[in-house]
Amino acid sequence: MRQAGKPNRNVSTIAELGREELRRWLAVPPEPQKERVEVLLKPFHGWEVGPATMIEHVRQTRAEHEALLRRYDRYDAAMSAESQPPAAYWLMTVSCGKHVSKAYLEWCDETIAKLEQLPPEPRPGAEDWTPPDPRNLEESE
Repeated sequence: MRQAGKPNRNVSTIAELGREELRRWLAVPPEPQKERVEVLLKPFHGWEVGPATMIEHVRQTRAEHEALLRRYDRYDAAMSAESQPPAAYWLMTVSCGKHVSKAYLEWCDETIAKLEQLPPEPRPGAEDWTPPDPRNLEESE
């Protein structure tokens, strides 16, 4: 679709067969989410390099979530102005994104404060440490 003063918009439609498949997929409960969040994995092993590197990683993550919140606010404003029925559903997904990013910001601030209190050298106390048996950390199924 051509628009004056704006980039052209691609308007898509969904074929009836595609709509049927979409409805079928929507009716199925979501799979449990398997998360592999690198910004959580790195601090878990961060004592190998010391806190300064981890602080930089967490600050980068914080900046990414600040940018996401600004984007979600723009989406929220645009979708709130919509009078079409799907707008309420769209806003639910935006709300989830905002909650997740706000939680990340809180975690980032907390983590940076803790990292700043740690000794600067990598592996403090490593010579006296024995890793726990991972089987003792897991819930029995």
